[in-house]
Amino acid sequence: MKFGYGIDLAQSLNYCGIVVTSIEEQIRLVTIKKIKNSTYPELSNLLIDDLFKRFLPSYVCVDYTNEKSFSETLEAHLNSGFLDQSSSSYKKWQCVEPVVFTQASKLQLKQNARELFEKKYFVWPKKERSDPVIWSLVEELREQMIREAGTAGPDGQLRFPKPAGYDNDLIIALELNLYGGKKFLPDFTDEWFYVSGY
Repeated sequence: MKFGYGIDLAQSLNYCGIVVTSIEEQIRLVTIKKIKNSTYPELSNLLIDDLFKRFLPSYVCVDYTNEKSFSETLEAHLNSGFLDQSSSSYKKWQCVEPVVFTQASKLQLKQNARELFEKKYFVWPKKERSDPVIWSLVEELREQMIREAGTAGPDGQLRFPKPAGYDNDLIIALELNLYGGKKFLPDFTDEWFYVSGY
């Protein structure tokens, strides 16, 4: 079984969202975390020392917009040659997919997630089989998904501002996860969206 991660990074005042899924014929939610007041080293330790040991990642799709070293730390842990100048893997991303957020890439992430939802590639967990703590985050994730909507900016391009008074960390983490996971689905095609920009 393959495991995938979507991580919407934040530290201190904002929440960091982490969505872990399993991938076979479909993508299924395994666990979900919402973390506040943690530094990037604390977040990377949580991933490396806990989650990665329980759910060894086939891919990690992460917000690379403002924090480069976090993604590089994860890649170096999963790909031992990443920081070794003598290695053929030096500075070659193999496990972590760093995504730079732009208005265009956010739109593509949302379009990709919508396609996966519509084609029933993503399976929501059932309440009766879920841990109550995880289930409360699943419900919050669904609420965030409903609130996320693009609005046209002055130039006519769609923008996806954080809804005033609400968080959007979990839906962004899920969208990142689904973006990374689609290539592991049985009938993945190259016509799907690509958004990386590193």
